[in-house]
Amino acid sequence: MIMTYGCLIYERITMGIFDGLDIKKEKNKKWRVFYCFDGRDDHWRVYSLASQLTSITGQKIFTPQEWQAVMTKGEDVVKGWFDKNIDIASCLIVLIGSKTAERDLVLYQIEKAWRANKGVFGVHIHNCDDVAHKPTIKGRNPFELINIDGKQLSDITSVYEPPSRNSQEVYEYIKQYIHGWVTDAIMDRELYN
Repeated sequence: MIMTYGCLIYERITMGIFDGLDIKKEKNKKWRVFYCFDGRDDHWRVYSLASQLTSITGQKIFTPQEWQAVMTKGEDVVKGWFDKNIDIASCLIVLIGSKTAERDLVLYQIEKAWRANKGVFGVHIHNCDDVAHKPTIKGRNPFELINIDGKQLSDITSVYEPPSRNSQEVYEYIKQYIHGWVTDAIMDRELYN
């Protein structure tokens, strides 16, 4: 997909929003995670989820205004920003909506995180409500589109699908299990090496 940055900023094609979700690793150590998602279609879903997660962790949310400030600087700066944040994270969480797998920058972040030996997994968020209080259709698993050492990344990584169609129940399910998913992804990545 070829786009000018004006369209990229306007449409908010892909985003990464958190400085990190702190998850206790050892007594005095914490893991940082980085979320990526389709910012055009799923920003409302993600920010609704983010406010719940940050109420637990106390982490700062990267606002759409802060994100747009990064986006105005061009693709190389955007990729550099992703690289920097992925480098300091222990895990990348891909929040999968209906078109997430179609976003080149999402695929870039997934491959970057995997090659940097980070834990990687996905969570389907299509049943979370958008601004109009409606869910969307389930999207393709983006890990199916990435090959690593002759294997589809979808054969190596996990993707979770909350079992409810009720938006609040989806948020609660993610909140309940996310710490375990992060731990599993990081440990699985260490074993894969």
